[in-house]
Amino acid sequence: MGATRVVTEKRTKIEDFGEVLFTFPVLYTGWELDEKGYVVKAPDDSTLLVMSSHGRFYVAEANELREKLAEYETAILASRKALALLEPAK
Repeated sequence: MGATRVVTEKRTKIEDFGEVLFTFPVLYTGWELDEKGYVVKAPDDSTLLVMSSHGRFYVAEANELREKLAEYETAILASRKALALLEPAK
């Protein structure tokens, strides 16, 4: 898993970062907050990945999203294995 984030961002609304181009679910094992990530077009026309930690926004690197994908894939494989154990092939 990735390093712990220290959030120092002062912007409190996603719109403070710019125009939201895409919103996607972010899944955390055992965590009920921070369930969305955003791709945002900033006022300077750069594209940002904005995530949150404990309800506070921060600009993330693309590698953090790659790490989340690896977590999802691990969880999917484990879920498929559990289902296979419950429903053996006939």
